Amino acid sequence: MMSFTLKKGIPALLMALVLSVVMMIGSAAAATAQDYTIVKGDDPTQTSMADDYAVKPASVDTDGYTTTLGFTTSILYSVNSLSISNDGGLTYTTYYGTTSGSVKNFTFPIYDFTSNTKAKIAVTVFGLYNATYDIEFEWA
Repeated sequence: MMSFTLKKGIPALLMALVLSVVMMIGSAAAATAQDYTIVKGDDPTQTSMADDYAVKPASVDTDGYTTTLGFTTSILYSVNSLSISNDGGLTYTTYYGTTSGSVKNFTFPIYDFTSNTKAKIAVTVFGLYNATYDIEFEWA
């Protein structure tokens, strides 16, 4: 029969307490997921073609506004930049993103997930066609 003594049990209890605190802190620091749909800037009732290339969901950092989302890319097409407006389209800030495998990730602030965010997406197709489109992120 195994006997339990306080002297033997304290280290195990302390280890369990430390591990549970570490796990709680780790989960609290994890980014949260934010689903979205990309709609056309000139008609937000229609889904944009850019939505087909979006990697979902977006990730929102623990600060509550730093958002990262990606677009798939290939040798046939790429997203060159993403310009985001946090003031309803009066001003835009351009982000160029970083490529990881076949995904180009953009990180930018979003201060209000309750309304659409106006944006501009610059794309290249076949290395010959360059265009910029007005889009909006409709946050779910």
